[in-house]
Order: sequence, then C-alpha cells, then structure tokens
Amino acid sequence: LNGGIIAFQLVHGGRQVPKKLIGQPPLAPSSKGRDPVSLNKAKMMEESEIREVIESFANAAKRAAEAGADAVQLHCAHGFLINEFLSPFFNDRHDDWGGSNERRFRFLREIILEVKKSLSKEFPLLVKLNVNDFTPKEGITPELAKEYVQWLVDLDIDGVELSCGTFYTFHTLRGEIPIKELANGLPRWMRFLAKLQFKKMVSLCKFEEGYN
Repeated sequence: LNGGIIAFQLVHGGRQVPKKLIGQPPLAPSSKGRDPVSLNKAKMMEESEIREVIESFANAAKRAAEAGADAVQLHCAHGFLINEFLSPFFNDRHDDWGGSNERRFRFLREIILEVKKSLSKEFPLLVKLNVNDFTPKEGITPELAKEYVQWLVDLDIDGVELSCGTFYTFHTLRGEIPIKELANGLPRWMRFLAKLQFKKMVSLCKFEEGYN
C-alpha cells in the first residue's frame, strides 16, 4: 500500500513449541533440559528430520514469493530453531550439525542454499540474527555473531536484522511489559509464578534507542 513493501518472515519454533499444540515432543538440535516456559523436553532431531525442515523452509519461501511477498526473512533469533542450531548453549551435538562454529552454522547455510534455489536471483533474502543470546551459559556473543555475519555475506544475503535474547530473558522486548497478558497465555497453574518472574525482568526492558 502506498509504495510499501512486505517481507514474509519464516520461522520454526523448535523447542519452544508447546507439546500440546503439535501432539508430540518439539524438535530441537539437542534434547538437553526442559524448556523454561513450556516445561517440555525436546526431541533431538535426526538427520532425516533436519533435511525435512531444510526443505520445508525452501518450500515456504517459494509459497511466500508466489503469494506476492517482496522479500523473505529467515528468523534466526529469539531461541527459535535456527537460533538453537547456531547457539553453543542450545546445540551440544558432536556430529555434522554441531561441535564447532562452522558445523553449528551448517543448518542455516543449508537452508539458505535451498531457499535460493526456490527463488529468483533478484528476490531479496534477509536474515534476523541474534548477536547476543543472553542465556545462562554462553551462547551466541557479538564475537560469534560477527563470524556468522561474514559467512552470511559470503552467501550473498541481502540484509541482516540484528536482534538479541531468548525465552530465558526479556531482552527481545523494550518499553512497558504486558505482564498480566503474558501470564494469561500460560497454563493457569503457572501464572502466579510467571508474574513474579516477569516482574524481575522488567529492569532489563527499559526503552533504549537502538539498543541492538
């Protein structure tokens, strides 16, 4: 409308997807621990499942272009699946998909290569990337993000949006936090404890211009 353009954002929820929503344990690069929000324990993805998700991203990008999108963005932040593969905190695999920065980046690299096959060369492909996970133990840091961005440049990505934070903190939000509304989205038995936890995080969310 009025000359504006629209980018469709493509995302896989990974370990954050509630089990009751999909009827099975959520998929993740590693099965470590329980999700602090849903309390679900994720299933470590097998090779066939990884390949299926990579293909699904490519198919989704193709559908977005056919639907009239002006660009697509891969959501690689906020603790979702691609972020989980990229992060040393979430990804403790020691195979072709983890164990080193390059192998942790492989999942995103394969997605980008497949997505590019499904789009015209002129169609913009963007990435939303965490530059700091703010997880209890070290995940993606600005130094690691810098390395990832260089690899994205090598893959001819058209733009990178910088972001930060996962479901372990509220770094993804800025300004007033709708504590009551966020808590109401959780199971009834979790709401009181959730409100207490959310109130502790409010100080992290003070509005800052250009905080990323």
